[in-house]
Amino acid sequence: MTLLTPTSLGAFDEEARAVICGLRDSNQSRVALERLAHYGARDREQQIQIHLATAVAHQDVGDFAEAIRSWLRALHLTSRHRELRHRIRTGLVDTLTRTGDLARAERILQRSIAEIRTQGDVSSMEPWALGSLARIYFRRGALSLAIRLFESALVLLGDGASDPAAWVAQRINFSFALMRMGAYQRAREILAEIEAPDRKLSPYHLAPLLMTHALLALESKDFVACQGALSRIDDAMVGDNLRYRLAWLQYEGALLNEVGVPGRALEVLENALRIARAHDPVMDDMVAELSASEGD
Repeated sequence: MTLLTPTSLGAFDEEARAVICGLRDSNQSRVALERLAHYGARDREQQIQIHLATAVAHQDVGDFAEAIRSWLRALHLTSRHRELRHRIRTGLVDTLTRTGDLARAERILQRSIAEIRTQGDVSSMEPWALGSLARIYFRRGALSLAIRLFESALVLLGDGASDPAAWVAQRINFSFALMRMGAYQRAREILAEIEAPDRKLSPYHLAPLLMTHALLALESKDFVACQGALSRIDDAMVGDNLRYRLAWLQYEGALLNEVGVPGRALEVLENALRIARAHDPVMDDMVAELSASEGD
């Protein structure tokens, strides 16, 4: 095997970033991490982008401690890269939120939102920042405030032409908050907007969309629709995204329990718990949800 030297590493240019983004969109973040080792930075911006891509990949596979380290490495390099600084902060906040460090996440996010508004970057990062703040309030149970923040983010995004990824992600999260408020019909309408015939979704967005449909059907006691949504998900679609895999197993287990197959439901949920605990002991609230389901 040929050992790579710094001079033989490929530049992390736009073409390289597109390759890594494609792997992430296919939920192949472990492959992305392997590929990232074959790139080297030619300047500070590429160095930031490598740390950013590394953080995202570690977060997707559930290695939150490594993700935080990569986010912080990237953040320390952003003094002259204002737009990237806001992107890094928002990513760091999302990881901290998943580990349950909500107070620290909110402090960072409030500072970032204030800077975005002062500097006039409203059209770029503010929707992501507001959506992240909404998720923090959602985790705290402040559903009305979370919904208002999601709505504000969606107003800024408009038709989504400027940032399709944000448009889809915010709607999925918004519909989840609406479900928790019992606004099932409005949640269905939001999800229907995402599934327009001319909108092609990557596995990274299609998987959570189908899982949200499954959860909506499950909470509405429409078990046929729930099974229909879950049947459209497969192992390749979920890939190595830890959060997606846990949610998939959780909803499969919950459905099995509802339709009277508790033994099989318990097997599925125990498998999910083993996966969660093997990756990170602070897997946020997912383990708690699974444990509660396991005890039903």
